[in-house]
Amino acid sequence: MEVALHLISLGFLTIRRHLGRQPAPDARLDAMVTLHAGAAWSADGRPGMTLGCARGRIWVTQTGDGRDIVLGAGMAFISKHRGKLVVTALEPAVIACRDAKTPL
Repeated sequence: MEVALHLISLGFLTIRRHLGRQPAPDARLDAMVTLHAGAAWSADGRPGMTLGCARGRIWVTQTGDGRDIVLGAGMAFISKHRGKLVVTALEPAVIACRDAKTPL
């Protein structure tokens, strides 16, 4: 499974345009990830960390959270606690990850 991780410095504005929302001008994007169908990506989650689905559909799970969360394009998940986040692409997808420390 091929995963392409693109660290970008253009800001959260790029992904928010895909999501159909406009952020504050100083907002920053930490990473944008492209996943092929069936591919997985993980990160150490912490309170306030945001995962946005820009394209496709993803399945999100987090250690300590019994829910299975499915996000479609334009939807986001905000972590409420620490724990490993695992994202699996249900179809080709693009996700954005914003660290809890990054201001909006």
